[in-house]
Amino acid sequence: MDMDRTRTKGELGTIWVLTDRRYVEQRMPRALVDWLSVRGVPVRTLIADEQVAQIPPAKDAPENDPWLGLKTGDVVIARTRNPFALALLRAARRADVSICNPWEAIAAVRNKPRAAQVLADHGVPTPPTFLADSPAALRELSVSCFPLLLKPHLGDNSSGILFVRHPAELDDLPWVDAMVLAQQFIDVRGIDLKLYVANDRVWAVRKPSPLTARPRHWSSSAHNISENGGGSSVQTIEVNPQLQDLASACRAAFQLELCGIDVLETSSGPLVVDVNDFPNYTGVAEAPQAIGTMLVERLGTTASGVPTPLEVLT
Repeated sequence: MDMDRTRTKGELGTIWVLTDRRYVEQRMPRALVDWLSVRGVPVRTLIADEQVAQIPPAKDAPENDPWLGLKTGDVVIARTRNPFALALLRAARRADVSICNPWEAIAAVRNKPRAAQVLADHGVPTPPTFLADSPAALRELSVSCFPLLLKPHLGDNSSGILFVRHPAELDDLPWVDAMVLAQQFIDVRGIDLKLYVANDRVWAVRKPSPLTARPRHWSSSAHNISENGGGSSVQTIEVNPQLQDLASACRAAFQLELCGIDVLETSSGPLVVDVNDFPNYTGVAEAPQAIGTMLVERLGTTASGVPTPLEVLT
């Protein structure tokens, strides 16, 4: 083992937080970093946008390695939507380093057509969902399938989603993506249900949907939907057995330890419309503690008789 990969006797491992410049000051990962720092847990933030990675890493220029200092017993967690960050996360993979949400799981859930197929393979209920080469190809669908929400194949929050009321609106849409995922629009009166998962912990909140922030504009044609809509009102609700099972099924389908699940509450039961890795946990006050404790439990030390990771929190 290389000398820079080992820790001194009694040294507690470090929790590495890989994130993007746009996320570094958001509730997540900031609340998690603050919770760990206050308790004296070694934590290091790596901003993907500011890194350069050589493949393979140059042995004679280790200062260029973004993971310089990553050692046995460390833990890595990623809160990112940056494509380059997935390459960095893959480069952090070591037999002796714990990674919360591996890059393969994040890549699978971020690719929305692939994610839709994974959900179908695991029997997770979703709205009627269609894949096509382009929006124009969706004209072959029955009128009863409309309205539709058209989503880019690499989803990022609600950015780039289009609402289409009728097949005639599919022509000449401003669509540049290589393919399109379309889901039948289900009217839930502008209220989304969000499930937040941290390992075996599940929370549920209701909040205004970003897709209905400006519903009056929808009657004119297809519209681009902003990721910033929806308001800030959040209501925490009880997680019933049905929602617990739904969260467990999504977590198992993608092998994600941390995830957010967008759910529509319908008369025939809940429908999953999206799954994402490491969400913001909006409205869940105990999320930083729950996630932080989970990460600290994985830290390693190199000497017997030193405080265990959990003792650091007391």
